[in-house]
Amino acid sequence: MMRVLLAVALMAASGAVNAHSAMVRAEPGPRSTVIADGRPVTLTLWFNERVEARWSAVSLERAGGEPVDGVGKPGGVDGEPKALRVTLPPLEPGRYTVRYRVLSVDGHVVKWGYEFTVADPVGER
Repeated sequence: MMRVLLAVALMAASGAVNAHSAMVRAEPGPRSTVIADGRPVTLTLWFNERVEARWSAVSLERAGGEPVDGVGKPGGVDGEPKALRVTLPPLEPGRYTVRYRVLSVDGHVVKWGYEFTVADPVGER
């Protein structure tokens, strides 16, 4: 019986150790729509644990897979150690894919992405 309890305890502990960073929120968020107003957009990603900004990368692609130039380097967010922020250039209307690669504090690299849409401003349609 003691061996069974020890095995269960070890499995539970290893699950906690093997957890990886996961994005829990973003602005603009997955499947969201933002209005194109000609100004740069800030992209902020929040994770379930602290990530290392200096070892992280964020890129943006247009719908056809063409990279968007002018994406800033990921930086931390004051007072929010679980967040990364990048500045984006002014975006034309269309669909975009965010791709990110982060190093979580447990040493694992996590790669993922999502899409959002930029719409024409109201009144210019």
